[in-house]
Amino acid sequence: KPISGLRQEWIDAANDGSPEFSLALALASIHDAAQKVGPLRSNLEPVDWRKLYRTWAEKDRAVVWNTADLATNLANVLQRRLMDGDRASCERLPLTSRCTAPLDTVVAFIAGELDDDRIEDLIWGLMLVDTRRTNQSRDYRGTNCIDVPRAFALLRLLFLPRPLVVERSGDGTVAAHLIGNNEDGGIIIRPEPSVLHLLRAGRLGEACAIAMRRLRASGLDPMPKPIRGRRVRDDEWRELDRMGDAGINALRLAAALLIPIPDDAVSKLVRLVIRGDEIEDEGTEPVAAIDSEGDIPS
Repeated sequence: KPISGLRQEWIDAANDGSPEFSLALALASIHDAAQKVGPLRSNLEPVDWRKLYRTWAEKDRAVVWNTADLATNLANVLQRRLMDGDRASCERLPLTSRCTAPLDTVVAFIAGELDDDRIEDLIWGLMLVDTRRTNQSRDYRGTNCIDVPRAFALLRLLFLPRPLVVERSGDGTVAAHLIGNNEDGGIIIRPEPSVLHLLRAGRLGEACAIAMRRLRASGLDPMPKPIRGRRVRDDEWRELDRMGDAGINALRLAAALLIPIPDDAVSKLVRLVIRGDEIEDEGTEPVAAIDSEGDIPS
C-alpha cells in the first residue's frame, strides 16, 4: 500500500535549514482547500487520495511527473492543476499550501543557484508527511531582502491561491495581502493559460504583456503606466524577447510560479508592479530600459 501520514517529526528531523528544504516543503504541502483537486502527490504518482492513500490508482491523468528536469516537471504540475481546477469549477486555484518559501529562495531557484536534484528528492519524501498540523517556524523563512525580477513579480500575481486585497495609504504607499481561506471579498485575478505556453517557448516578454492586460481587467493598474495622452504600454514588455529574456530563464520562471510564498512576499510583489495613481508624463523611462536582472526602472 502507499506510504502516507508520516508524523510531523519527520519534517523536524530532516530540516537542515537549507533553501532546498524550504522550497521542497512548500511544494510538498500544496493542496486544494476545497478538496476538489488532489494534493501535489497526486501529480507525482497514481495514488487514490480520496481514499486517504489506502490504495494505488490504476489510471490517473493528474500524474504529469516524469524523467524530465525539475523545472519542466514543476511547470507541468502547475499547468495540470490549473486545468483540473477549471474542470472541477474550483472557485480558487488549487494552489493552497501550509508552508511557504521566502522570496530569496524563489529568486535563487529562478537563477539556477539551488540543487535541483536535492529539491526533487526532498519533495518525494516530504509529500509522505501529514502536514495538516505543520507549524511553519522561523527556520523556514528567509530574509526577503533581495532584488526580485519584475517579470516574476508581474506574472506571479496571476497565480495566487486566494483573492488579493490591495490597500493604499495616504502617501500612496501600496500594501497587499491574501484573504483568509474562510473569508470573502478581495480581487480575484484569473490565470491566463497561454502564459505558461509562452514561457515554455521562451517568450517571456509576450507573457508579461498578456499579464498586464489580465491585471488591468481585474481592476489593478500595473506598471508601466500610460504616458499622458497615449495608449497603454503593455507591448513594451516585448523588449525582453528582443533582448533574449535579459538573462532570465523563462522555463525556470514558469516553474517558480508554482512555489508558495508568504503574504509579506505577495505585498512586495504588488509594490513592484503597482505604484501610485498618476499617469506618467513624457520623458518617463520606457520598458526598453531593462537592466541585466530583467528589471524595469521604477
